[in-house]
Amino acid sequence: MVQKFVKVLSFLGILVYLFACKEPGAGLSPVVAIPEVPRKELLTTFGTVNPHYVRTILHIDIEKYNPLNAMDFFFGWIVNGVPFDDYPFFEYVVLGHAYLTQDVRGNVALKLTPSLQYVLDNNKTYIQPLILKGIKVLIEVRSGCFNDDEPGFYGVGFGAMDMPSVNLFAPQLHDLVNQYGIDGFEFNDIGGGYRAYPPYTRDLKQFGTNEPLYPDEMFQDKNGNELSDAEIKEILWSQGGANFSDMIIYINEHLKERRSVPADYGGAEYDGRTIEIFRSLVTRRDNGHGRYLHTETRPAFIPDAYTGATPLVLWNMIAFVNGISNEMENDFPFLEMWDDALKRHVKQEGMFFSPFIIDLSVGESRLSAQEARVLASAFAGTASAPNRFGTLYFSNLPTIEEDPGIASFLTNFTTPIFGRPLYMYENGDF
Repeated sequence: MVQKFVKVLSFLGILVYLFACKEPGAGLSPVVAIPEVPRKELLTTFGTVNPHYVRTILHIDIEKYNPLNAMDFFFGWIVNGVPFDDYPFFEYVVLGHAYLTQDVRGNVALKLTPSLQYVLDNNKTYIQPLILKGIKVLIEVRSGCFNDDEPGFYGVGFGAMDMPSVNLFAPQLHDLVNQYGIDGFEFNDIGGGYRAYPPYTRDLKQFGTNEPLYPDEMFQDKNGNELSDAEIKEILWSQGGANFSDMIIYINEHLKERRSVPADYGGAEYDGRTIEIFRSLVTRRDNGHGRYLHTETRPAFIPDAYTGATPLVLWNMIAFVNGISNEMENDFPFLEMWDDALKRHVKQEGMFFSPFIIDLSVGESRLSAQEARVLASAFAGTASAPNRFGTLYFSNLPTIEEDPGIASFLTNFTTPIFGRPLYMYENGDF
């Protein structure tokens, strides 16, 4: 059973408000009329020809917190005590967590924590209200083991799965989408682990013999010099990054759906439509193969220079999140982890990246109000040089009982970045 949630919301009041304010427009396709959280424009790009919008993602540890806490915070104005333009602050909620493991036959399998399973089983209570608000609900999938010193399983990790393993893994994600209405997934490479790279080591022997499995040339440089174990391990991590990249592309295509809407919805533009539905994907890179992701996982491929082929756009890869918490060491703190081609891409397309995770825990790990404003200002940049980062990623959102001033604290981020305050329903803000 999931631990008792520390806060219970009044669903009746919320749902009355939702249905009063969010009814689909008359004559619209039900697919088209799905509510959305409006995008939030970076303060330093107000009034520009090409405004820059920032996504907001909240990771929720459902061992501790109710997913519906995300609905409490709205981003708008209060006029004469009445909320105006009060859309949710958080656009995406990531439920933690599921993780990779092995079944009895050694195949890669997806395992849900008991708390996650409880929330999914009570979908109408904990997930549907978020979706009705326009918030996208994702599930965090960890790579396997949780810490650097945990062995995990050989071959179980985003960087170590071969295509047969990916073919077994992808339908398990698709089942969660179909059964519970999940909008997408976050791939957290925290379980990269020292055993989660492909086991191409010089010590492996052929089955039933004492002969080396791989030729010596695999462990030599171009001049025939023996590679060190450290050099071999670096090659394996890089190969794992390539595998991880291929997995993301495959999952991207596997979860994409096409639905026909043949009915007459009152306008030619909505009649007989075929809708292509993408599931949102987030890659959260902590200490594993995510550091070696290849350029193929970029939001758009470079067109073929010889044929002029149209680039493939991965619209549902919404963000790459760096594992650094509460700090911005420099303008691009993660660039040293990426290959040169991807570095160039990051500089041009930073709107797909989140440079840090904002830890909202009550205690020493949380930033002070002043530190939060400094970090937010660095994120936003200036009017002449606005930053191109496109995602704010929050974790460990406390309840109002734990921190009655949490909305005020978050305003230290929203004011420098968006130029608007944040409010909280249960704070008596209206």
